[in-house]
Amino acid sequence: MMNKSNQKKQFGVMWLNKSSFSLYTESILQPVQHIFSENIVNYLEIIDEVQFETDMDFFIQQSKLPPTNFVLVLAQDMLFEKEFSTAESIQINSAERQFVDSVPFENVNSKTWRSEDKLHMAAFNADFYSYIKMSLEKAGSSITAVIPYFAVEKNQLDQDAIDSINTLVKKHEALKQANFIDSLPVVGETNPNENQPKKSIHSKREFILIGIFIFMLLILFGFIYWAL
Repeated sequence: MMNKSNQKKQFGVMWLNKSSFSLYTESILQPVQHIFSENIVNYLEIIDEVQFETDMDFFIQQSKLPPTNFVLVLAQDMLFEKEFSTAESIQINSAERQFVDSVPFENVNSKTWRSEDKLHMAAFNADFYSYIKMSLEKAGSSITAVIPYFAVEKNQLDQDAIDSINTLVKKHEALKQANFIDSLPVVGETNPNENQPKKSIHSKREFILIGIFIFMLLILFGFIYWAL
C-alpha cells in the first residue's frame, strides 16, 4: 500500500463557518458537510480540543479523505470585520491595533485590504485554524491558503464557488493578496528566535545571583574570621 505522504495531493476546498464546514475534493465531487457539536465548538472557539481531534479523525476516516491541498475559506460568520473610508482621518496602524484588540480571542490573525476608497479589516481566531490544520496534516493533507469569503464573492460552497477558488489559486498574485496564511501562528509551535533571548536573559540572571551569593558568603566568613 502506498504511504499517504507519497501520494500526489488533490485540490480541495474547505468552507468553514462557526458551526460546521463543507468540504470538496477532486474525488469527493459533491460538497460534504460536517456539523460540530456545541460541546466541542461554541462561539468560534474549540472548547474541547481532545474531542475536536477525535471528531475530525472520525470524519476523515468515514469520508475516506484522500491527501489533499486545501484552500480554507472562512465564512462571514467566522470573521470579525471593520471598514474605513480612506477619506476618514485615521491612523491606520493605530486603527488596526484597536480592531485586533477588540477581537475576543487569545491568538488572533488579521489582515487589511486597501483599495482607493476604503480599508477593509478582517480577523479570526487563529487557534481554530491551527487545530484544523493539525487534524488534516495527520491524514496526509495540508492547508495551502486561508482566504475570506469575500475574496471569491460567494456565501457558500457550491460549484460556482469551487470554480472561483480554483481560478484564484491559479493566479498567484491574487491568491497572495487574499491569503491570511503568511503570519498565522500555529498551536504548539514556538519561534526559536523568540526563545533564545529569554534563555540568555535567564542565564545571565542566574550568574548574577550566584555571584551575589558567593560575595555574601565571603562577607560572612570575613565577619566570622575577625570575630575570632
